[in-house]
Amino acid sequence: MTSLLYRAPVRVAIVFAVVALVVTSMARSARADEIVLRGGGTVEGKILEETPAAVKIKTRFGVQTYPRAKIVKVVYKKTRREEFDERFAKVDKKDAAALMALAEWAREQGLTRERKTVLRAVIAADPEHVAAHKALGHVRVDGEWMSKQDAARAKADREAADKRAKGMVRYKGEWVTREEMEAREKGWVKVGDKWLPLEEANRARGLVKIGEEWVPAEEADARRAALELQGALGVELVAAATKNFRVFSQFDKEHAQQVAEACEKVLTAINEKMGYRGRGAPPQTPYPVYLFKTSKPYRLFVDRMAKQTRQSQAWAKHAKKNQGFWIYRPPINCDFLGHRRQPDVIHGVVFNQGWLCLEQMSGAFTYPPNWLSVGMGMWAEMQALGSSKSTASTFGYGKKKAAKDRWSKSELWKEALKVAVGEHRDTPLDSLLLKGLNELERGDLPKCWSVVDWLIETRPAEFRKYAQRVRREFPSCTEHESVSPKKIRDADARAFEHAFGKTPGEIDAEWRAYVSANY
Repeated sequence: MTSLLYRAPVRVAIVFAVVALVVTSMARSARADEIVLRGGGTVEGKILEETPAAVKIKTRFGVQTYPRAKIVKVVYKKTRREEFDERFAKVDKKDAAALMALAEWAREQGLTRERKTVLRAVIAADPEHVAAHKALGHVRVDGEWMSKQDAARAKADREAADKRAKGMVRYKGEWVTREEMEAREKGWVKVGDKWLPLEEANRARGLVKIGEEWVPAEEADARRAALELQGALGVELVAAATKNFRVFSQFDKEHAQQVAEACEKVLTAINEKMGYRGRGAPPQTPYPVYLFKTSKPYRLFVDRMAKQTRQSQAWAKHAKKNQGFWIYRPPINCDFLGHRRQPDVIHGVVFNQGWLCLEQMSGAFTYPPNWLSVGMGMWAEMQALGSSKSTASTFGYGKKKAAKDRWSKSELWKEALKVAVGEHRDTPLDSLLLKGLNELERGDLPKCWSVVDWLIETRPAEFRKYAQRVRREFPSCTEHESVSPKKIRDADARAFEHAFGKTPGEIDAEWRAYVSANY
């Protein structure tokens, strides 16, 4: 449209008639019209309305109105779409290169739909134009260009034809053989390469039916044992089973399963790091774990185990005063809740499992050193549960003050140990060897764990050799309480020198250097 400039009143009526045709002139999409102002300024935007008195324009700052007295001229510009239409009308539809240039221009202008129109024109001019096909997302299949959707449909059609040629049929969204379709229609289950009726299939998979429920054979065995035991103790027990553990518990099934799986992690870690599986009663017998939350069944169970394992009455009396016990031959792990929370019970059982694995590394009937037992128990907790909450190191003699102990993750221990080593506040290993079960202080426990962890990670074979040797060097269980501290330290020192070729002091110095460099 011709720009209008009002210079004389006599022309107003004529001009107004012309302007009336465009007063409501609407959308010319994406235009960048201009108003040239007196003084040299310009305003860009979209002209919304033009009258003899003023011009209204929409800019990026909002809608603004300028009086005619301030305007030199109004310039309408073509929209990108209008310019595209003009270019597309002029371009030679047989010239693929010119069309591709126009497609690139459309891309730069953000005209996505128009670009696709030009790309299709390129392919019409040159059916094998690779760049145009790729720009449209086409793929080449068997020498033919097609869209990805068409390619996917063609592939599916070929696969379907191939399946049918092999005698397969479509059944519930899957390609199956007719034999499988007929078997599944009858509710049969595949075991190996055979389709069997459900009950026969469950038996073939090693499942056992208890009531209306099919369960793994190991769980069925555990449930039968739980029924026999609860009859003897007069309480209801749940059973949980893993490959190497059977848990019998007064708590819920989920808790029992968590205990079994945590113990399994301990055994797996020991096997992976030291090549040691551990021993059951005969070699293939799973480890039993018993969990009680009330005292009466726990005390009855202590008497039962004392009789079965030929323990003394003194042993039974001592066990009843505590919050659990363990026997390493045959291996039995028993925990009594007392005032503890269920998560703490899991930690206690796992702690004891570390002791059991340690003690089974040698057939000698002796106690391992206290620092080693505690370190191994806490190492087991860290491996299975990621933290240690155990206070078993002081439960042994009934000291209740230890019940408030709560230990955290190894990262926090490492930080504290590094500071203690730097300030020489950690107990020397020579002195740690002499401490009794209730003499280990709060700061000693992380070191017990750390030394065990360091030796297992860096010298697993030597650590296992040490654990086996120290059991043979240590005083027997019957004389353990009466021997001198020097004899205990000498026994431990001989085991260190046998396994590592170094004294406890030399081992301690290496551990301190490791902590300083790595923690």
